[in-house]
Amino acid sequence: MVETPDALLGTFAVLQALSGFIPVPLLDGVVSRRIARSMVETVAGTHGVRLPEEEVKLLASEPDEGFFAFLKSAAKGILMFPLRLLFKAIFLVLDAKEVTELVGRSYARGVALDVAFGEGLYMKYGAERIATAVEAALATVDTRPLKRGSQAAWAALKERGPLLFERIVGAFKESKEDDAKTAAAPLGDAFAGGIAPEREVLRESLRKGLYASLGESPAAAPLA
Repeated sequence: MVETPDALLGTFAVLQALSGFIPVPLLDGVVSRRIARSMVETVAGTHGVRLPEEEVKLLASEPDEGFFAFLKSAAKGILMFPLRLLFKAIFLVLDAKEVTELVGRSYARGVALDVAFGEGLYMKYGAERIATAVEAALATVDTRPLKRGSQAAWAALKERGPLLFERIVGAFKESKEDDAKTAAAPLGDAFAGGIAPEREVLRESLRKGLYASLGESPAAAPLA
């Protein structure tokens, strides 16, 4: 079965976190929603599905408001740091438990949707049932092991230095999310490498959760 690459799902996940550093009031929320919707469209497109706009919005549920409020508040605080300290300071935020959970949950949502589109569940049940089933599956899965993905992504960002961070945030400020996604691709690659030992267990847990929420018993996992 065709699957959306983990590196691509990881890129969307880390961009959710980095969108909190946009120093423009309200724009961070706008960009976050665009990233979430782009992820849904990308996953659907992997499986040859083109979604109506309303279904994209439905499946791209907002990140947990508590986590995202923390992210925005913390990020805005360090944006007042002197430039020479700013790049080091962002990792105080990115390493926080709340941000790690936000990134892990974003990645897990992408995996759940990938299963739903790839195994025909969307075509069978429709967007509304799938949106509910995804939320139910996410509620049963422990995403804490995905911390390794976040750690690997932020290590890659540190290695590449402040210019990459500035390039991503600059693209956000100009509403060029595709440019931000291209710039963040190495971070998505690092995320995928970091979660590689956990990915099959997580994927199967999400798969079982989806089927259970839909009242079905999953058959053996299809071959990739």
